[in-house]
Amino acid sequence: MSKLVVIENTIVRQDAFGRYCLNDLHRAAVAQGKATESQHPSNFLRGDGIASFVQSLSNAQKRASVNVIKGGIESGTWADELVTIRYTAWIEPAFQV
Repeated sequence: MSKLVVIENTIVRQDAFGRYCLNDLHRAAVAQGKATESQHPSNFLRGDGIASFVQSLSNAQKRASVNVIKGGIESGTWADELVTIRYTAWIEPAFQV
């Protein structure tokens, strides 16, 4: 891990590639009353146009822009900054503005 970001007492972890843990962001948004369980990262990734956006970004960067880890200490959905911004805007549309 490279850095820790804290939002409303919730730590949002970053991995060695600078990707943010969307699960941590979701937890922070739920704590603030800005997200529901239906806005979990896995639902976001299944949304319209997201898969092609992630694939295009991954191709441009020549590495995965999203990494899903199941089980263990580092479990969660880890996403590059652009995907993270898109996720937060999905949770809170006013964030785009």
